[in-house]
Amino acid sequence: MSTVDSLRCHQPAMFRCDHDVVVNASNGVSLSPGSVRRTFGSVRALLSCLRRGRSLRYSGEPVTQWEHSLQTAALALQAGASVHLVTAALLHDIGHLVAADTAMGTPTLQGIDDRHEQRGAHLLGELFGEAVTAPIRLHVVAKRFLVTTAPGYGDRLSEDSRRSLALQGGPMNPTEVDAFRKQRHAEDALRLRCWDDIAKDGSAPPQRVERFLPALHAALRDPVMSCDDLMTVWRSIETTPT
Repeated sequence: MSTVDSLRCHQPAMFRCDHDVVVNASNGVSLSPGSVRRTFGSVRALLSCLRRGRSLRYSGEPVTQWEHSLQTAALALQAGASVHLVTAALLHDIGHLVAADTAMGTPTLQGIDDRHEQRGAHLLGELFGEAVTAPIRLHVVAKRFLVTTAPGYGDRLSEDSRRSLALQGGPMNPTEVDAFRKQRHAEDALRLRCWDDIAKDGSAPPQRVERFLPALHAALRDPVMSCDDLMTVWRSIETTPT
């Protein structure tokens, strides 16, 4: 049995930023001020976008997008996942938030597949490598794979996940199952999918994003900032009115 088969679930510019952050590239990397500013603007905009999830809750889900993201990252951290997979867990639904309009309501109730996994992976590619972006890109097809290959998995999906499944193509055919098994990051995508499904606990204690920022920092493709600088960026976002 392959590793993939052994995993079964029991449960334009990158991120446009309104305010560049001037920082000290304290890790010894020699970069022009403009390069530092652009990269930090992207990280600031990414974290600001993630914070938007505090006000977004889809119909049929017991947690906000923010709570869901942090719970998913916490499960990855508890499982001893790599910094890249912890970061993927934290950011796996960022594609929902990039263009989210809370006034529009839940996309699946309108028959819309927002293709958040493709949008998120594409946009994150400026900051992170494939070890982060590929599990994000594949976490939707991982759901389709598990619905097809893991008896009872579909019955445990949340209401919104069941609605989105129908819009995303439903169960796989044999050709699609075989193609997924051959994906380089299939195993990580399945692990992410399992945490994604579990991380919807409305009674779970709240998580703090600071817990996951060291992993995000370590996973950056071109870390022109120190982890302390990243924490400073986050604190500045926290004090900015939404």
